[in-house]
Amino acid sequence: MLMDTILEYVSSRRDKILAKLGSITNGDGEIIETIEWKNFPKSINLERIVVGIDGGVNYREFKGYAIIVVDAEAIFLDEGKVMHEYRAGFADIIAPYWLPVERSRMYMNILELRLALKSLNHQNNTLILLDGSLSNMLPKVQSRYLPSFSETMMLYDKYINIFRESIEDGILDVVSRDISFDVFLSKKDEDIRMAQRLALYIEILEYMVCFSAVLNPRFSGRIISIAKNSSSRRLFRSNISDIGLLEYLTRGRGYLREGIITLAEKGGYLPLYNKVSRVPIAVYYARLEENGPVLRIEIPYEKSTKDSIKIISSLSSISAGGYPYPLRLAHEEVSVKDKDLEDIIRVMGIYATRTGREIL
Repeated sequence: MLMDTILEYVSSRRDKILAKLGSITNGDGEIIETIEWKNFPKSINLERIVVGIDGGVNYREFKGYAIIVVDAEAIFLDEGKVMHEYRAGFADIIAPYWLPVERSRMYMNILELRLALKSLNHQNNTLILLDGSLSNMLPKVQSRYLPSFSETMMLYDKYINIFRESIEDGILDVVSRDISFDVFLSKKDEDIRMAQRLALYIEILEYMVCFSAVLNPRFSGRIISIAKNSSSRRLFRSNISDIGLLEYLTRGRGYLREGIITLAEKGGYLPLYNKVSRVPIAVYYARLEENGPVLRIEIPYEKSTKDSIKIISSLSSISAGGYPYPLRLAHEEVSVKDKDLEDIIRVMGIYATRTGREIL
């Protein structure tokens, strides 16, 4: 069995492997003196409804296409009780078959953002908790995959209001899926690569409309993104991430404020990129409970440091295993397991289609 070979290898080289970890973290003792890990003020109960939003995605590639399943959920917590839920999801063939990983994740983010907007309008004082980092939510697509500037402007003018109106109507779906597919079909015989780029841009445009709507100044103090991990080294400039350092160099409940960042360095030439790139985002690292994980917390349009600390401190009162309870619930609900995917493929009647891995 191959695993026996791997275990034998690890056993014989354990010290050398661990020595690599030591060399990576070497010198971090000096960083300890610069860390201002502050205790929370006494935890207070939140006097508002907290909404945890998370999404899930799974897909299977076949020869020439992929089946995707995407879902998202918003769970409302009021005085420790689940009071309300919004749900959204779909299964579809990803078409055109191009960049399935990036696009399926973008579909999930669109559902999450649409749920956030619906939840924000549910009641004026709701506090929205998004899973993940806002600074990592811009589409992970290289500019070479996008159409020319003039073509993007044409598509922007044609479809921007459709996406905005769908938000006003409270639609909980990825509206651009059918639009992008129709555009692809109409252009593929002329230039299939250009048809793919046009379709991709339409989907990105919907995403950016939703993202821009969530990052509206009128929602100041009501949007919080919480990430369990981060690769940022902006704070300490160490060999490992800031969140990794704080995880083992700090103890107990507390927080550290990094400062204000913007998304400017992650932008592009889309009109809505320019708008969201200027949004000020306050970044904190916090541990909500003893022995819990360090989290990266981002707050757009921070009202004040005092207000942010009050919010983060109050989240510790609804912490479950070091993570806000409504987010934990949402995460458990949206997981799309392989068995779920198989059941959906059977319902579609395409289970017998070959993936190319049957011979393995």
